[in-house]
Amino acid sequence: MHCTLLVPGLLPPSDPDGAPISDLPVPALTRLLARGRCVTLAALGMEAWLCQAFEVERQHDWPVAPLTLAADGGDPGNAYWLRCDPVHLNTQRGQLVLACDNTSAPTADEARTLSATLNAHFAQDGLTFHSPHPARWYLRLEHTPALITHALPEVAGKDINRYLPEGNDGLHWHQVLNEIQMLLHAHPVNRAREARGAPEINSVWLWGGGVRPAVRGGHFTSVWSDDALALALAAQSNLAARAPPGHASSVLDDAAGGAEKPLVVLPQLRAATLDGAADRWITLLNTFERDWFAPLYAALRKRQLSALTLVVPGANDCRRYDIAPRDVWKFWRPLHSLEHHA
Repeated sequence: MHCTLLVPGLLPPSDPDGAPISDLPVPALTRLLARGRCVTLAALGMEAWLCQAFEVERQHDWPVAPLTLAADGGDPGNAYWLRCDPVHLNTQRGQLVLACDNTSAPTADEARTLSATLNAHFAQDGLTFHSPHPARWYLRLEHTPALITHALPEVAGKDINRYLPEGNDGLHWHQVLNEIQMLLHAHPVNRAREARGAPEINSVWLWGGGVRPAVRGGHFTSVWSDDALALALAAQSNLAARAPPGHASSVLDDAAGGAEKPLVVLPQLRAATLDGAADRWITLLNTFERDWFAPLYAALRKRQLSALTLVVPGANDCRRYDIAPRDVWKFWRPLHSLEHHA
């Protein structure tokens, strides 16, 4: 079995004082990184890596919206779609920052009510809003815009002004976003949320636009994930999709002795990195060391795995570490801290 582990946020972030986190006791991960053959690629987010891995062609954006819309029960048809996800923006030191936790997600009823308001306002402009999932909204356009956007997970926790839509139609969409924010600001749904102490849904984030693409990739035999895009790509590829297990043993037992090529997506560290939660990141990393890296390292030593590929997308680069059973015995390769790798 050749297992691919996709782990964004694996390399250490900085602590709240700006100092890198170092000297963490993760011996199995340290050995995997030291003894694997590392290829460093250009910066690539998790969504972009998934699209490339399944041989989805990039349009102006990576076409996440039509892929996840189909998985959410919608029919993309031949239309152009944008993800139009509900978000909470807060002001920090004069900047508008996109909240990166899930506390701002609306209920299903709130999502339907808010999207109905947007539809009533923008109907004459040919914009149609859909909310088949409370946290994943979609915008259908009659024509393909000249627009380049940034994936929501890459903007979470940051000043949005650096990541607003770009391209020849960018300024028009800045105006659309301003109108949406004004509509949402005084909406009764938000007044009710404010009264109960929940963050307002005071904007949407436009990203992942495109028409439904072909999904040609055949590099995996199964996908273990709860990520919407990963599951959508698995469905388009007719691959078995399973909920992410809590331990590597589930994947190893499922494909014991076979020629399977599972893809396992573990995005939890990315979320902790984005919101600056150093303590949560350390706790998660220690859990991954115990439940994933140590068992996979042991499986390589016992030749239960024919290969392990560890993919680490990041803002500065994307690392791929390929480790074969023979590599774990290369004791002469020096071990380095995670801070060194970062």
